[in-house]
Amino acid sequence: MDKKKYILFIWLVECIQIIIIIRFLFVYKGVYQVGAGVVLSLFICFVAYKLYTYKKVEKFKIRMTGLLILTILIPIILIGCRPEYTHEEGFELINSQFPYVSGTEYQEYDNGKNTIPVSDDEASFLIANRAYYYRFILNDEFKYFIVDPIRGIVSETEEYWK
Repeated sequence: MDKKKYILFIWLVECIQIIIIIRFLFVYKGVYQVGAGVVLSLFICFVAYKLYTYKKVEKFKIRMTGLLILTILIPIILIGCRPEYTHEEGFELINSQFPYVSGTEYQEYDNGKNTIPVSDDEASFLIANRAYYYRFILNDEFKYFIVDPIRGIVSETEEYWK
């Protein structure tokens, strides 16, 4: 493969990774901290461009091989380290464990308020110490729940965002 094809391949893979990372940000509602992955992907694109302008063929192949390995490792790490449950799956856990909530009105918070900090949670690489936070309206009063994104433990709680 010539230089141009290597670079185009890396740019294509990085663009796909950025789209997946942005999707993760919405699906996991701030619990999965993958924003640095966007910066890393853009950095890899920049390095790939610099390598394209590089004149020495022997060093180009060695450096491009390293860049290709990094390009392949990033999605493996991102997929392997993600939380067990998405925000939507947490909603389904609440409905299955608390049947009286099923069918009631769910009120979604703004993006920054869909999670709350928790300190006793076992954090993982790229996963924040946060739990999904839900508010339902039941008989003209609010019911609040949190879901652990790693273990899927559902708890009824008090209002956090006042």
